[in-house]
Amino acid sequence: TWNSVADQYLVRAGFTLARWTTPQLSASLGLRINGIPPFDWLGGSAGFRRPGYATYIEPGLTWSSGQNDFSLFVPVRLDANRLRNVTERPTNALGGEAFARYLVVTSFSRRF
Repeated sequence: TWNSVADQYLVRAGFTLARWTTPQLSASLGLRINGIPPFDWLGGSAGFRRPGYATYIEPGLTWSSGQNDFSLFVPVRLDANRLRNVTERPTNALGGEAFARYLVVTSFSRRF
């Protein structure tokens, strides 16, 4: 079999406490769900993929200084569900999972 270029999705929702301990620092807490569907919404679904989804709780900090913002988020996995792909369905087999227990996401942005 060959690898598929699979569709992916990511949904995030939560809240932010602005000016948490200082005017430059804000804290956030959210829920994050990301995954790969077993069948593509666009294009063909043939080929190998590891479909499924994982749910994370996502605490984060953002430091703002002038025109710059630095963010750090550390999502921690709450649940994961591995789904069968099109090549596994005929045999009813299910390959291994590939979901991280936690992620480290950093970002930098500058307003012009």
